[in-house]
Amino acid sequence: MAVREYVDVIPGLWSMGADYMYEGSVSLNDIDPEMTLLRTLKCYWTANDVFFMLYALLKFRIGPLIHVERLVKLSKTGFLSNDERVLLIAVSKKLVEDGDHRFKAVYKHLYKKGMTLETLPRLHGRASLVKAHGAEESLLEFGASVRKFEVDDRKLHSLKRIMERNSWLKLRVLMGVNYRADVTYLKCVGQASKASQVVQILGCDSSTASKNLKYIDEFDNLEGILNVS
Repeated sequence: MAVREYVDVIPGLWSMGADYMYEGSVSLNDIDPEMTLLRTLKCYWTANDVFFMLYALLKFRIGPLIHVERLVKLSKTGFLSNDERVLLIAVSKKLVEDGDHRFKAVYKHLYKKGMTLETLPRLHGRASLVKAHGAEESLLEFGASVRKFEVDDRKLHSLKRIMERNSWLKLRVLMGVNYRADVTYLKCVGQASKASQVVQILGCDSSTASKNLKYIDEFDNLEGILNVS
């Protein structure tokens, strides 16, 4: 298992399949796939190995389970700095190259002409590392020469283990990557019974929240779906 100094996104990455040593509890914020993704982007400059664990998870395990529409909406709330938005665009471009064209929406909605990566990571921005490993092409257009993103799946758990740890992702496997699955999860764990609560957590509009709650409220004992194995 991967052992490293604790950072606040470790529980979230653990819940999504990273092979970290972690025995604590996980909060709704940790389980949340898109928020964990956005929070982990911040680690590129301070704990780059944690960022690359995220990228490995996206590339080899959970990329297809990310709700891209929601990711874009959350990214536009002011949570990310300019450099973090650039990094998200770069990662999304690489996922598109791997065949997930849904991530084109990230570039479409977040890119602005003249964007640059203003601060290089201390280690991966070193010219010696770039020369040895090559430059990361997805960031060149943003004026940044950094070490190429290189990851593998050796420290990742199976999709089955991920679904055991993260019921939110399990519902997306069962129901599709959509707001219906997301609202169902929040309802099942008692985090949202009103449209306003759904909107606050998911970032969707009130119409989407109300529509999905309307159908979900027709079921009794809905939380039993979380026990499917």
